[in-house]
Amino acid sequence: MAAQGMKMDCVIVRMKQDLETNMRVMKENDVLLSVFSNKSSSKVVYVENPTSLLGALRTRNISPVTIYRGDFEISSQLKIKVWVYKKTSEEKFPTLKKYSEKAPTTDKFATHEIKVDYEYKSIEDPNKVVPPEQRIKGFRYGPQVVPISSAEWEAVKFKPEKSVKLLGFTDASNIMRHYYLKDVNIFIAEP
Repeated sequence: MAAQGMKMDCVIVRMKQDLETNMRVMKENDVLLSVFSNKSSSKVVYVENPTSLLGALRTRNISPVTIYRGDFEISSQLKIKVWVYKKTSEEKFPTLKKYSEKAPTTDKFATHEIKVDYEYKSIEDPNKVVPPEQRIKGFRYGPQVVPISSAEWEAVKFKPEKSVKLLGFTDASNIMRHYYLKDVNIFIAEP
């Protein structure tokens, strides 16, 4: 497992009701987890209550980078220069990738990842591959496909200007709970 770069973080929650269960089964589980931790790069953490679970999960430190530098417009006459930083952001789990065992074991630089190459062929001549410069995007409009070149696509693409404006105030009860799931930003006055 360590040779393939696998890492495992195991958080074991054992509350008071769990301690009354069969100790033999718990010891067998601990032995199995120790086998995993010995054969891979892993960490096993035992917690007894939900509060200590918070300390078991590790966070990643990222150097602060501004996501916006500019005016915070409170009204048309009042603008404050601000820098906006990300305070928190959602961490995504790594996605599963296609893996192949066909790479030679002697090649230490083999990644075992599968890459997919697409070939576009002409309808008139199925043996002829169409190069990228001769391809154009098409969008369905009813029963037909409308071709749109990249130049036309760039011309109609909406390019908003970066700005932060105060639109108004509302009571906290009007803000739906799921809005709090987004990233949290910090506004500071320009130093």
